[in-house]
Amino acid sequence: ALKAVALTEKQARAKNAIEPTGDMLLDRIISADLVIYYDIDVFQIRKGEDLHINNYVRKTLAEDPDHVFYLTGSADKGTGSYERNTFLSTNRVNRVKTYLMNKFGIPESRIVIKAAIVSDKHEDGRLDRCVLFENE
Repeated sequence: ALKAVALTEKQARAKNAIEPTGDMLLDRIISADLVIYYDIDVFQIRKGEDLHINNYVRKTLAEDPDHVFYLTGSADKGTGSYERNTFLSTNRVNRVKTYLMNKFGIPESRIVIKAAIVSDKHEDGRLDRCVLFENE
């Protein structure tokens, strides 16, 4: 069984935020079950990151075959236009969703896209280019 983790009030607020502010994305990354990172201006899952997804999903489904996957896609605000970054964050999270459906046969009803955001919450923009696997 998955072990329960007590969240701080700040982390609990961050996990429920649609558009993170302040350090909320950082809190979400810290509390995420898995974070997949992307190169600049790319929405395809990188080779190597697919292995992280595969290991996480296999372990999760072994513990809970009916697990619901909650995903948030992000792009960094520091590069590209808002429109391009919205496109990237949306496509990143949708690619992961499609990957879970095709590779593992997870029904669409058990994959929830929480948000696709543009963020500048990290000094290093690479940390804002990601998809988070969250617990709701």
